[in-house]
Amino acid sequence: MKRLLLISLLSLALCGCQLASEGPQEGQLVGVFFTTDVVSIPGQELEVDNISSDGSIYLTEGQPGGRLYAQECTDEEGEIYYDFPDLDGVAFYQIPIVEEDGQVRFIQEKNQAVQERQLSTSIEDGGETSTVKGILYAPTWGEQKCLFANPMYQTKEGKVYLEATPDAFDCASMLEEGAYVSYTLSSTTTVEISEGADTSGFVFEYGYHGKNLVEKVVFTQMTADHCPIDTQEYPAEQTPECLTVEPETAYLLVESHCINGHGTSYVDRILLDRNDEEDQTFTTYVQEFPGILSRRTTTILWEEVGG
Repeated sequence: MKRLLLISLLSLALCGCQLASEGPQEGQLVGVFFTTDVVSIPGQELEVDNISSDGSIYLTEGQPGGRLYAQECTDEEGEIYYDFPDLDGVAFYQIPIVEEDGQVRFIQEKNQAVQERQLSTSIEDGGETSTVKGILYAPTWGEQKCLFANPMYQTKEGKVYLEATPDAFDCASMLEEGAYVSYTLSSTTTVEISEGADTSGFVFEYGYHGKNLVEKVVFTQMTADHCPIDTQEYPAEQTPECLTVEPETAYLLVESHCINGHGTSYVDRILLDRNDEEDQTFTTYVQEFPGILSRRTTTILWEEVGG
């Protein structure tokens, strides 16, 4: 029987299953996979019914129980990662795998969408809790998108899967530049051992940080007496990994052409100084995946006079 769910944007808590300190445990929480569409899993079909003017999400929930398994892949460097090839989305995970020597190590996602990633461990009343924190930048302007946070779990055999969730956050229409909202996805488990019981927990804390979209970036090389030497313009998603400037360049004028949350265009300007050791990079955020911005960094190469 279907039921109507009202999901508030001000509180979102997802409850997972288990976590063990030694290798995978059945159904343990290992991450979250963000999508802009409801994940369709046989036996667990969800549809968006309505988005109200205050941003609340109304969903019709079907029968729960479906799983969508990830593929274990290897990149060009031989590192393991997990992917859902039939889904467009962004992963945020901390997945334990057991090496041939029996040691357990953790695999993390490889993308530029999850920023300021932190891992900490606390011990209280004999139980150990690991907390993984990350920030995702969300655009303040563009087509309205809902982000669905689908919890990822792991079987005792090490297989990774996700379960579709109706919990969503309407980031595009609600966040202003600089605004921030955070959520928690957590799990605890108690494992019987010879000395008694071992309780452990795993917490994923993730937040959305509002950021205006950048359409293009203009780099202008300037002399010490403020005369332009050269100007290079790039769409935001095509800013180069490295930018070499002329020996005569004293500073670099960087103009980011942006759109704010109300659809108004403006230009944000910064100066990068040759003599400032910290002015070696420029970072912008591009929308490689709808609803989430990825970091794109340009390293500035200052050519020396006579070099």
